[in-house]
Amino acid sequence: MAAFVTGAIMGVLSLVGLFLASRAQDAAFHFFGLLLFLFGVIYIFTLIHRHTGHPPGET
Repeated sequence: MAAFVTGAIMGVLSLVGLFLASRAQDAAFHFFGLLLFLFGVIYIFTLIHRHTGHPPGET
């Protein structure tokens, strides 16, 4: 359950990053928004991989 909540929070933060990048007036905020989005997406895909993959020790 905690992974679901963490994934939802990271999804919202990713959308905030895209909004920040789209409304940026300078390059620093644009870059930060894109990095926040990228970090969130990678984190969500890592959560999906960790919780839907094969159990440890099984081949």
